[in-house]
Amino acid sequence: MQTTSALYAKRWWIAGTVLIGTWIGTLSNSLVPVALPSMLKDLNVSLSLGVWIISIYVLTFAVLNPIFGWLGDRYSKRYLLMFSYILSAIGVLVLAYTSNMSQVYVFLVIYAIGYGGAIPIMMSIRGEYFGRKNFATIRGVMDIFQMVGTVVGPVFAGYVFDVSGSYYWAFMCFVVTYLAGAAVVLLAKRPTRAAMPAPAPAEVSASAERR
Repeated sequence: MQTTSALYAKRWWIAGTVLIGTWIGTLSNSLVPVALPSMLKDLNVSLSLGVWIISIYVLTFAVLNPIFGWLGDRYSKRYLLMFSYILSAIGVLVLAYTSNMSQVYVFLVIYAIGYGGAIPIMMSIRGEYFGRKNFATIRGVMDIFQMVGTVVGPVFAGYVFDVSGSYYWAFMCFVVTYLAGAAVVLLAKRPTRAAMPAPAPAEVSASAERR
């Protein structure tokens, strides 16, 4: 009984670390759509060029989604997600010190790779770690936290801008949260088979009958 309790505790601790890691990523990702238009305006970027810049970002993001999905089927999702968060942190750091369009393009490429890679990996790692039986529950809980992060991120960034007149310190905070998310994801090792939930007797019987 104690062994079973320990295994379940370990399994849900792992779920908690995955949840925290993905929530931190969502919180940080919510900053860019708020800050980027304001920064482009400060750089005297025309509306048409601004549309092209956003289009480049979205296109890069769209292309990298299936690529990282393919990589996730062949390599460790945990390391890929950690790599994506670190790239995103570097991208936000570049944006924090951006003073010309060349730096904006560097930011777009780095950040789009990081963010574009994180989305499919965050989704697939849940299924790989916890299986189909618990996927809906894990997804539901994580989506609640992600929605909170989506709301809190822009509000926090806007508050920092209103107080300081700049997004700089908001960027620095999100660089730290991305790196913290990478560290948390590194700790979230895949549950061992023993830590996965044992099938219920009825499920075992049904499986035996099908055979």
